[in-house]
Amino acid sequence: MTGAETVKKEFKETATPSPSQHDGGFTMKLRTGCGNMYVTLNEDEQGLCEVFTQLANRALHGQPAEAISRLISLALRSGVNVGELVEQLRGIRCPSPAMTESGTVLSCSDAIARAISGYCHEKATPTLFNG
Repeated sequence: MTGAETVKKEFKETATPSPSQHDGGFTMKLRTGCGNMYVTLNEDEQGLCEVFTQLANRALHGQPAEAISRLISLALRSGVNVGELVEQLRGIRCPSPAMTESGTVLSCSDAIARAISGYCHEKATPTLFNG
């Protein structure tokens, strides 16, 4: 087996969990300059493990948001600290920020960081999303 084949095999074994491994999750709707974004956060027994995004107007910037989500999911499954991910995503600007009740959403990356922060805050104080 070559080095590339070994890396590919190890990647598949460690970075591709089956959907049955998830304990739950939730979806948040955030307004961005690109339109409404739905961010789904899934967790397993170790915490946050996957992030999915869907833009209502996918034609604008759907592919970059999906790529960011996939990289975040890979980083989470690889043990990267959630706070470090949020820190890297928060504050990234695009030409179309969105003004919301909770502040200015600077980009799709910033919106994803806000969703992850909300998830972490909810886990610390579980009244945010309950009834």
